[in-house]
Amino acid sequence: MLAAAAKTETTLVVEPHVDPARWTTAEDVAAIAAELNAAALRAADAGVTIGYHNHQFELETKIGGRPALEVFADHLADGVALEVDTYWVVVGGVEVPDLLGRLGERVRAVHLKDGDGSRDTKKQVAFGSGDLDVAAILAASAGVDLGVVELDDTTGDVFDAVQGSYDYLVKALS
Repeated sequence: MLAAAAKTETTLVVEPHVDPARWTTAEDVAAIAAELNAAALRAADAGVTIGYHNHQFELETKIGGRPALEVFADHLADGVALEVDTYWVVVGGVEVPDLLGRLGERVRAVHLKDGDGSRDTKKQVAFGSGDLDVAAILAASAGVDLGVVELDDTTGDVFDAVQGSYDYLVKALS
């Protein structure tokens, strides 16, 4: 992985998924963080930052009354980043601006998606044309290094949705 990152000059490598069954206890969440911390130590010498990408289950699962993702963040070394998928935060029942505020500078990237806020990925649409409060999401994401337009799926043409997302973002950010 590090050789590929170096060859492509990639500076952020993100773990895209950890089995939901591993997010149910404080001990399991701490173990996941320890694994990423160890990977981050190895990657740092190559100039690569290691990160983690969330889904809804890391927010739905509560540990001590807090979303498991936040408990996880407490165990991460300073050099480990988070890539927050804003759509799945909403599906997980958490307000995106509040979460981004609590996670702070650890958030290096956000996935910008829109839709009806359900688990049905076919209902995802161009950013700015769905039901999510995208203005609040953009405002809360202001200090983040990287914004990524993403659709897990859609019933329409994915390229039209990407173009619509781009058009919305150009207007909203100008």
